[in-house]
Amino acid sequence: MKKLLTFIVITAFISLNGSFAEEPTNNAGLPQGDTPEISLSNFEQKAGKHVGEEVLMEGMVVHVCKHGGKRMFLTGENTDARVKITKGDDMASFKPELRGSDVAVKGVVHVKEVDNAYLDEWEKDVRAEMKESKQKIHTGEEGHQEKEGEKEETLMKIKNMRKQLEESNKNVLTFYSLECKDYKEIK
Repeated sequence: MKKLLTFIVITAFISLNGSFAEEPTNNAGLPQGDTPEISLSNFEQKAGKHVGEEVLMEGMVVHVCKHGGKRMFLTGENTDARVKITKGDDMASFKPELRGSDVAVKGVVHVKEVDNAYLDEWEKDVRAEMKESKQKIHTGEEGHQEKEGEKEETLMKIKNMRKQLEESNKNVLTFYSLECKDYKEIK
């Protein structure tokens, strides 16, 4: 009776252990499961159908933000498409050495809609920061001259978005990005 009970326990353990098989992976080894894969070239067209959902994407890192590595941008072969990838809350910053590497990213699709009211508020905030910085420069506080260039760059970005909005004949510009949950370098 003890041998039979031992046999049943071992058989049950083996069958349970086999049910925890690894999740299927994509070419780069990221767990795929039922996660759809979207190519860079058609991300803009398909992203709207996957807002709030996880997707897989592969591409070459063309930029890693030097201020903290919170963002990187991917592009692919034979496409002008460029997708912004932001680091997830539980992730380390993206390393600058990733630039030029091919990566596979698993992330959640996010959407940002920009209209004139958004641009007005953004410009107002930037100009207020510039005014504050100029006051600090005049009082002798250091480090604010560098930020002035960044603020001018941001104002130029706002101006370009206003132009895009006008040329699009739409009330809103839509930008999609991925919040990275996991990524691997493709060797």
